[in-house]
Amino acid sequence: MPDHDETTMRDISLLPDSATEADKRFLQELSEWIQNGEVSVENNSDPYFLLLESRYPIGFNRIDWSNVNNSLFHEVMSFDLPEYPLEYRLTKLAEARGVLVDWLRTNSIHLDDKIIVIGDDSKVALHMSAATFLKCYSVLFTSGQHVYVVPADGGWCLHYSMEDTLNFGMAKDAKAVGNVNSGEDDAQSK
Repeated sequence: MPDHDETTMRDISLLPDSATEADKRFLQELSEWIQNGEVSVENNSDPYFLLLESRYPIGFNRIDWSNVNNSLFHEVMSFDLPEYPLEYRLTKLAEARGVLVDWLRTNSIHLDDKIIVIGDDSKVALHMSAATFLKCYSVLFTSGQHVYVVPADGGWCLHYSMEDTLNFGMAKDAKAVGNVNSGEDDAQSK
């Protein structure tokens, strides 16, 4: 588990200078959960991206799910559609809640399990329980970035893509780890 300096933020203005626009949006929309202590904020997501890279195949700036055996996929919205309003996206995300609950339950992830949420356009890592995640996932998934949800050991990963798809897989099922699509030989077979 990476060491981290977890900060429970009560004042969004205390964001570090390195905070991105995505961070500010995340934290503003999550302020209710941050203020009541359900979400804590770590000012560095880098250790968790390194964790993902050490446990999963990475291709073209995201996990390459085709290299994870038994991975699960769910299309929340068709990527072929033109830009849709936020209300439509929130409705489709609400409809996908059952898929999330089923995937967590089927994989023995309990509501009180601690998880970490990171986004590829964000510098912060958000710590919360799986129960809190199920209350606020729509905020996280409308941020316009790839969002990853993992336990501290990276044993499983839930990924919401910018293309509005959900993916889930276990690190033990990864065929390789590291960079698998760069043309370089950085990937390590498992």
